[in-house]
Amino acid sequence: MRRWIFILFLPLSIWAQNNNQFYKKGLQQLDQQRYSEALESFHKAIYSKHCPTDAYYHRGSLNAYFGSYDKAIVDFDTYIQLNPNNMEGYLGRGNALLLNGQYLRAKKDFLKLLLMPKGSTNALIFRNTAFESGADKIFTAQGAISGMLYDYLGKTEYGLKNYEASLAYYDSALVYDPSNEDIYTNKAVSYESLEKPEEAIAMYLEALKLNPNNSQVYSNIGSNALASRQFETGVKYLKKAIELNPNLPFPYEQLGFFYLEFDLNANALKYFNEAIKRNSTSPENYLNRGLAHEHLQAYTNAVADYQMALQIDPRFYKAYLNMGNVYQKTEQWDDALQTYSSLIFLQKQYGPAYYNRSIVYYRKKELGKACEDYKKAVNLGINGDEKLRKKVCLDDL
Repeated sequence: MRRWIFILFLPLSIWAQNNNQFYKKGLQQLDQQRYSEALESFHKAIYSKHCPTDAYYHRGSLNAYFGSYDKAIVDFDTYIQLNPNNMEGYLGRGNALLLNGQYLRAKKDFLKLLLMPKGSTNALIFRNTAFESGADKIFTAQGAISGMLYDYLGKTEYGLKNYEASLAYYDSALVYDPSNEDIYTNKAVSYESLEKPEEAIAMYLEALKLNPNNSQVYSNIGSNALASRQFETGVKYLKKAIELNPNLPFPYEQLGFFYLEFDLNANALKYFNEAIKRNSTSPENYLNRGLAHEHLQAYTNAVADYQMALQIDPRFYKAYLNMGNVYQKTEQWDDALQTYSSLIFLQKQYGPAYYNRSIVYYRKKELGKACEDYKKAVNLGINGDEKLRKKVCLDDL
């Protein structure tokens, strides 16, 4: 899980005199962390008289905080037009662009910031992840600002899939900010994308030296250890992540998948149950728990999980395939036919669906349709069973 960063700007004197009452009220609400109310106040301030230009910055920062990145970028564009030499404007816009996936524009802003004079900044950085909250920081030292910018540039290159370039920027960031665990974590993620799990583990271990209780890092080490077939190490680190933070779904998911892979289905079921308690919106969790149920021959439970996966994502084709397979195993031919047909409607070039449906048609003694599906599956790259072909395509004999 990557840490995303939000920026809010607090003026040096938050109670600075201004005739705009909405603006003053917004500053007070911002100081009290009443962010929704502050957003509304700055919005009203912008459409009233005597509004300082900082209101655009505040509204943009809050829009970014709440995930309205397009709105945030528009506000930062306006703020930069009115304050073209203001560092916080480019920092805020670059951050919003990064979070919005506009990596090239974000990179341009961060590179421009590297060339600007590095005075102090009052940008308050809010670190946020779905499961843990890190400490806030106010960047005032030149080195810390430079380290942050190189870190951001690493993120832009990562978003552009230039993983080697991202590593170079992270190395530069560590020169300025060597005690920042997040930079080591970001390097690890780039190594993961380069399919270098051992290098990723080394970076996560550096992050653990700085924060020995970071459950997410333990989880990521465990995942990479499993990927590099270091099973004992992987299980140990994943269980340590659960010990430190029982609310993290990811280590439960990884352990469940590990046990499923080795056909230890009772253990897999145990961990997928826990994963779903913590993340009930993941269709993959229901799919994998369904597989564990299926391997344990608990077919009714398996179908229920596949159906739940499809409720979450109606186009989740793997759930259709697995559910059709269960119906086929239990000789519910009409249900199997309907399920495979639904899958083919979604994925018209998906060979396994045609192949499995040909078996169903054969069982229903509809040989013409069975042969047609068999040939379609083979044309789509399926290595068909010659015995099945002889049974369903009698005209070819």
